[in-house]
Amino acid sequence: MRQEIRSIHQTIMTRVKETIGEKNLGPFLQDDYVTISSDRYVLPLRANFKGRIPGIIHDYSQTGETVYVEPFFLVEVNNRLQELKKEEREAEAKVMAFLTGLARDEREAVAASFALLVACDVLWAQAAWPNNSAGPCRK
Repeated sequence: MRQEIRSIHQTIMTRVKETIGEKNLGPFLQDDYVTISSDRYVLPLRANFKGRIPGIIHDYSQTGETVYVEPFFLVEVNNRLQELKKEEREAEAKVMAFLTGLARDEREAVAASFALLVACDVLWAQAAWPNNSAGPCRK
């Protein structure tokens, strides 16, 4: 799943570069890169050229000089990317639930280990404190 997500990222970057080059869209772009808006790949387009690239407007910059457009040629790829990200989140949730179950099964052992570590930490702090007569090791 993650490999396919990486592949889609690469496909998007390649398609955008090819389209910008083929259609000479560089002068219309605010920047030379693809960015993300509303979790979708978009192009930062100069606001005065917003009709030059057919697509969905997702947002405007605070200054209003840039409009973030999802070109129509990216819509299907962005949709597939969203589906994969959803599947990834669901798979991660399953793994976390499984690991939580394992930890829950060992709750008493984990609590005992934690208590032991806290006790050791306290002893080390006492031993390191200068002129400490309460610590187990006097200097």
